[in-house]
Amino acid sequence: MDLSTLLEFFPTSLRRLILATDVSDIMINEDGHIFVDQNGQLQEVTRIKESLIMAIQNVARRLGSDVDAKNPMLDTRLPDGSRVAALYANGAMTVTIRKFNRWYSTEELIEAGCLPDLVCHELVTGLLDGANVLVSGGTSAGKSTLAKALIDKLPADERLIVIEKPRELAISHRNAVRWEASDGVPDITVAGGWREAPKTVAQLLVHALRHRPSRIIIGEVREPLAAYELLQALNTGHAGSIATIHADSAEDAIHRLTDLALASHANLSHEFVEKRVLRSIDYIIHMVRQAGGREVSEVLRVRSKSKIARIYSLIEKEKELTWR
Repeated sequence: MDLSTLLEFFPTSLRRLILATDVSDIMINEDGHIFVDQNGQLQEVTRIKESLIMAIQNVARRLGSDVDAKNPMLDTRLPDGSRVAALYANGAMTVTIRKFNRWYSTEELIEAGCLPDLVCHELVTGLLDGANVLVSGGTSAGKSTLAKALIDKLPADERLIVIEKPRELAISHRNAVRWEASDGVPDITVAGGWREAPKTVAQLLVHALRHRPSRIIIGEVREPLAAYELLQALNTGHAGSIATIHADSAEDAIHRLTDLALASHANLSHEFVEKRVLRSIDYIIHMVRQAGGREVSEVLRVRSKSKIARIYSLIEKEKELTWR
């Protein structure tokens, strides 16, 4: 199913926004008001009177999924990689479309003021030397964009296993294995049956170790088991890997990864997991979204099992921090 065919289901005004190259996010509220992120600015653009229920249901079914009162949440992607999240409630549909108009190189991010040159040099050098990198930030802060730019700097002859939910990164490496975690597709003709069984990020991570990866790329760490299995993988020789995580700061990303992994098994101690995190991650880069655009706000480097150093900050530099 190509994008042009799916676009026919949408109202004309919404179709234009989906195709607009300067729009990165489209948010349609259940009352029909449409807001967009256009050139980094959030603004209301129009209101549609048409119901989106049939449109989104048609799109979902042609992409092998569904959304209705019994299955009220949809998380899928269009053929061009754009993510579609929808919620059916109160007889209406709330829809958010995250578009990927283009990806940026590290050179372009530097030129745009998003990524400091010296920070880029240290991160790329570290990755090539086997450092593990965790990219943190809020929603739409530019985590995937930075991760993709760093991935492009990895040697072309390496074998990458990329695990995402949903799939969005544009990977150019020839020897890249692309896996997408999913909630599965029930088989309505068989009680308890599946047309496509669920696959979690954690399950795919465990299986990835059997496929001889040079590096493992995780689109986003969200679930406790995924966090735990990531730490297991990074502690078994898969250096130079990249993952992203939602967090409020670089230091908070360490806490969040620790808390997620800790929640995966009841018998784990906080001290054990915290040390495992600090032994597994070498750099934490935090992205922020501000009025002027998206940019790196701070970078932490793990010095040992008990110390991290702030090597870059928009506010202060070279401040040594003692890990609690």
